[in-house]
Amino acid sequence: MAGELQMLFDSQGCSGLTHDGSDQLRALAASGALIRMVEDRQWELIRDAREYGATWDDVASALGTARGTVYARYHQAIEAQRMSHVDGFDYERAKQAGVPDSD
Repeated sequence: MAGELQMLFDSQGCSGLTHDGSDQLRALAASGALIRMVEDRQWELIRDAREYGATWDDVASALGTARGTVYARYHQAIEAQRMSHVDGFDYERAKQAGVPDSD
């Protein structure tokens, strides 16, 4: 991950920050790109964890958030993927991993 972060910063010209604010704005752009990259991958990790038997409580605990929050975010993410017609996206697989736990 550190290597990817450095590549993002380098791609934005942020190897050495100046004091005029322009480099800081490029660094912010790079950090925003990193956040989007992590968020885009997070739903896949949730799906995989669920397929291996993790409960929504397990996932929420791993993310340090509430069960309902992670459940809602997962469903928002897979719906956005479906609406964007992302190549290789398996909506049925994602939807199956998103079913509520049987308590």
